[in-house]
Amino acid sequence: MMINWDSYQLSRFNVSTLDREGNILLTNTISNILVKIINNPSLPIIPFKVSKELLSHMNDTVLAEMIKYGVIVENAKNENSVIDEIYKNTVEFNKRLDIVILTTNQCNFSCVYCFQKREAHFLNFNQYDALILFIEEKIKIHGYQNVKIRWFGGEPLLGMKGICYFSEKINELRKHYNFTYGCGIITNGYLLNLETFKKLYKYNVVTYQISIDGLPDIKHRVLNNGESTFKDIFDNLKNIRDNIKYQMFSITIRINFTRELLARADEIVNLFYDEFGKDKRFCFSFIPVFDWSYKDSDYMKAEQLQAELIHEKDVSNIMKKYGDKLDFKAWTNLLFAHNDCWAGTKHGYAIDANGDILKCDFKLEGFEENKVGTIDKEGKLSFNNEKERLWIFDAPLTECYTCEFFPLCLSTSCGAARIQGIMQNKCLSFKQRVLDYLEIESYNSDNHFWEVSL
Repeated sequence: MMINWDSYQLSRFNVSTLDREGNILLTNTISNILVKIINNPSLPIIPFKVSKELLSHMNDTVLAEMIKYGVIVENAKNENSVIDEIYKNTVEFNKRLDIVILTTNQCNFSCVYCFQKREAHFLNFNQYDALILFIEEKIKIHGYQNVKIRWFGGEPLLGMKGICYFSEKINELRKHYNFTYGCGIITNGYLLNLETFKKLYKYNVVTYQISIDGLPDIKHRVLNNGESTFKDIFDNLKNIRDNIKYQMFSITIRINFTRELLARADEIVNLFYDEFGKDKRFCFSFIPVFDWSYKDSDYMKAEQLQAELIHEKDVSNIMKKYGDKLDFKAWTNLLFAHNDCWAGTKHGYAIDANGDILKCDFKLEGFEENKVGTIDKEGKLSFNNEKERLWIFDAPLTECYTCEFFPLCLSTSCGAARIQGIMQNKCLSFKQRVLDYLEIESYNSDNHFWEVSL
């Protein structure tokens, strides 16, 4: 089919980059199609990029698919109104309630790069009862059809009794209101033995993020007494792999990279590939260590850390290099509305271990605007609706109307950044991350790309 470009145009929601072979990697951020256009040096197109001229070399079948998946759209399509519609349906009328629960601020580790508070707080049963009532009220008001809980800390498994208690209570609520319910947990994995894993799975915890030192001799993530944790966590992961036969769970093994670990990336990849690379239930996340200090008392620790800090791009390059061995689930970062931060909406909360009701689960300290309510030890709940309204945005930022990445972040990728007026800084890193993950995914042997030859 010949495209009449008087009637059609390229979608402004197309995002593209090149892989190391010069192939074009294309995604449409609304339809989420992934296309690899194989480099053809014989074509008289310089530079080799997505354009009407390039598409004119595609056959009718390919062009029909490009129209089907929104890479090519009709001229009459008002893509500004598309943004408003997406925002309204996905953000304003979202039917999923997201709550991060910190069971405790305590931790059995003393990680060298951790700046999180270590107060002796555990949520008690009274507070969990009040939280159930809070969730019930939100369901009544907004008609939520899904509730997602993410367990966090401190080390959440230190509060296992609370997890079990809350899980039983919310299961009763689920039966009454007929909503779907799922959980994830961010844990250091030290206490995640088989019995604990089975119990968590029974309570709908199906996604796990477990951080581990990259190699046995590295001691960044140590116990409070300074002893290494690697072997115990590694053994727990292998026991789960060998003894849990069901498939409906996912464990992300996260390695926080310092300069020292970056230099030993080959060793790290080979070790984890040999043990977990062929088990689809295990995937990987490589993240640079960040300086999260904000208090004067953290100054010396932050100074010592500076020499080990690396750039996010350094870690992305490692994932690109080894994307054919380890599964980084890069495609999940390219999904429509993949953004996991709902702090900038009425659908997301974090419950601190001291009972504070927060909007952002990262800004746990030093950000007074984050606290919108509290649940005291007796289970009495107070909530400040006026303060929460500061976090609820009725429309995207003005500049988002010209952004091809909008359907991924929805102008809510960081509610705290919108509150602070620094969203532009977040945008730059967000966009680069999308381009990096587009390339990382292309190197996965089981990638989601549709290959097109010209």
